Amino acid sequence: MKFLLPALAVAGLLIQPALADLVIIQKVEQSGGQMPDTEMTVRIKGTKVRADVGEQLSTIVDSDGGDLVSLMHGQKTAMAMPSAAIEAMKAQMAPKEGEVETPDLKPTGKTEEINGFKCEEYAGKFQGADVSYWVTKDIDNQQAILDQLAKLSGDADPFKGAFKKGEGFPGFPIRTEIEAPGAGKTVVTVVSVEEKALADSDFEIPADYKKMEMPKIPGMN
Repeated sequence: MKFLLPALAVAGLLIQPALADLVIIQKVEQSGGQMPDTEMTVRIKGTKVRADVGEQLSTIVDSDGGDLVSLMHGQKTAMAMPSAAIEAMKAQMAPKEGEVETPDLKPTGKTEEINGFKCEEYAGKFQGADVSYWVTKDIDNQQAILDQLAKLSGDADPFKGAFKKGEGFPGFPIRTEIEAPGAGKTVVTVVSVEEKALADSDFEIPADYKKMEMPKIPGMN
């Protein structure tokens, strides 16, 4: 089973309202000691998305086919992954023929207020894992946000197909819980969603960072 975080629902076909600059703060918790708990800040401006993972790593990408740039703040270095390599990685992580399961995610009837958002739980089995999505309908332009973030995952998006054909994702996921055999449990919780004017410089490589070439990845040349 392969997941990208944060990964959100696949784009719909309707014309969406213009999306204002946005800052989403998430808390990522993982059991089993595989990775330390951390905070992720996602910033969206137009077609550009920046994700800050803790204080050491940031990634910047233009969701309309641009390169992905990783900023290593401790070393003040920047490494770019060409868009062709990104597409190859998405294709490799996408479910193969025969791996797609019929989802059985259903509302549990449980409701909870999480960080100020009124949420409803959907749970069940998906891609071999026990999953639970706490979703809200309290966020403005939620589909436009989902559409923008989904472009980063493409066919590798773990929410793609989570609900039966013709059924869109029933809201914005505030908390996602994923537990798979041998992989422990991952919980991603949205702490806040804020419309906030962002500077263009947030999505640029700092002038004092050294640019480096990305090492070749086998099978993705």
